[in-house]
Amino acid sequence: MDNQQTPTPPPFRPQADPQTAGTQPRQAAATMQATVAAMQQTIRDQHATLERFQDDLLFKTQRPLLMELIHLADAVGEVSAGPSSDETLLEEVRNLRRWIVSILADNSVATFTDEPGRTIDTRRQKVVGSEPTGQPELDGTYRTLRPGYEWTMPYLVASSEQRLQKIIEQSSAPAGFTFVIRPQELVRLCYQPADTE
Repeated sequence: MDNQQTPTPPPFRPQADPQTAGTQPRQAAATMQATVAAMQQTIRDQHATLERFQDDLLFKTQRPLLMELIHLADAVGEVSAGPSSDETLLEEVRNLRRWIVSILADNSVATFTDEPGRTIDTRRQKVVGSEPTGQPELDGTYRTLRPGYEWTMPYLVASSEQRLQKIIEQSSAPAGFTFVIRPQELVRLCYQPADTE
């Protein structure tokens, strides 16, 4: 009797269903894309949170000091605008105000004086009082009492990762966000005819 080995049958390989062929790779690719998109959104959210934190921290730490300097500039400006018999002292006071304004400028705070008319821009101007005028044509108009101040936050504001990357590659100056830290202060002129006897 011959010792013949029974041949081993080939392993079973199920035939792929033509209707579902390629479904699994497509599902895997879709899952990967969704994962990458979620990661990108998380990065964007964290980037935005960090920007808000930086801006808020800078605002809270620097704003009190800047406002004190603005008030000091106002006080010095009022003194220098008044009459004085000592022209040398008056010029020193004016130089002091210029120095304060220069310090503010070094901290990205700039003065502005928009020309007021019969209407005002409430986003940049504020009425703080009124004063009489003997000129009827000026009734209802406004006069600048103190200038306004704008603060430019020295932080990057980018609308997309592509724009952010472009700014970094070009090594250009970062964009900033400018807002009014103290509005221009105005007084409203009210006509009052001179008393006649």
